[in-house]
Amino acid sequence: MNETLKCVVGIDPGQTGSIAAIRADGKIWVRDYPGDERAVWTMLGELGEWGTPGLVVLEEQQAMPKQGVTSAFGLGRNYGIWLMAIAAKGWALKLVRPANWKKNLGYPEKKKEQKPPERKKELKAHSLTLARRLYPESEQYLLRVKDHDRAEAIIIAHYGKEELWRKVTKTEEQGWLS
Repeated sequence: MNETLKCVVGIDPGQTGSIAAIRADGKIWVRDYPGDERAVWTMLGELGEWGTPGLVVLEEQQAMPKQGVTSAFGLGRNYGIWLMAIAAKGWALKLVRPANWKKNLGYPEKKKEQKPPERKKELKAHSLTLARRLYPESEQYLLRVKDHDRAEAIIIAHYGKEELWRKVTKTEEQGWLS
């Protein structure tokens, strides 16, 4: 493990979620949710070899109205797997509500007449565009429309780096590299 190359990690914990890390040298690491707890543990081990997570930002989850029981259970299971794996690694964790990180990064507000499918499509497109703009080197991970989960993981990591890191390190001088 290279102690000098710290990274901030962002996780979109959904059924088809992703994890992304932004290292102090600007390099990006992105992986899709592998589907089970053992694979998550292995993947976090690979991440730990790539960079030292100084902060993990996990998108907070909750049951939503009109969400099916099976869907809610699966999401809760995945969320719990991420929480336990990060705790077992001993990495600093910050939970962030989707509305908070999206508001700070200029996501479009919902229009009154906008239907849920239209809104979902708009948000996914915005995530892909924003991640590509913030980190042009992420393009290789964001080639398909269905890569929006990867884009959100990158953006959550970016939010952690820009909005949260200084609060964790306590002083402006330390920055996110210390």
